[in-house]
Amino acid sequence: MDKIKDKNSLLGEIQTKYNEAFEFLQARKKRQAAQLKLLINIQKGDQTISSTLLLTLFNRVMSSLYDDKLQIKFLPSQGINQDQINAYNTLSQSDYLEMGKAKLDYDWCWDTLFYGRGYMETYNFDKKRKIMCPHVINPLVFGYDPVVSEVQEWRYYWKWITKNKW
Repeated sequence: MDKIKDKNSLLGEIQTKYNEAFEFLQARKKRQAAQLKLLINIQKGDQTISSTLLLTLFNRVMSSLYDDKLQIKFLPSQGINQDQINAYNTLSQSDYLEMGKAKLDYDWCWDTLFYGRGYMETYNFDKKRKIMCPHVINPLVFGYDPVVSEVQEWRYYWKWITKNKW
């Protein structure tokens, strides 16, 4: 009986937090979905329904921020020899390619520019390949704690899962 009561209590708490974040973000998400629809319509060429200035400005800012090259290079410091540094640099380049980090960075920059914030979840790790498996979270299907502004202090966040690996 206690297990059923605990389960119902937990489900009630999850529903409460979901509704809290959903109501807080709903107006902004509706506005952003409408803007995204407009942006898609602008890109249709002959069927253009508005000025392409938004698209031109967006692409110009995006091209100045996004670079599909590895942004880090290890340099020698005290107590580390050149062979170790070369190994770190080779490993970082390999991981960058294996994780598909160029596409992740592009999607992350795009979300940040268009929605005003972008999130990447980094807690998955592929033990077989020994690399992190990050993925960008779509802001339109994402909810978070409206009370706390700092990501590290959020009490919860949720996302709709549209497709799983199965």
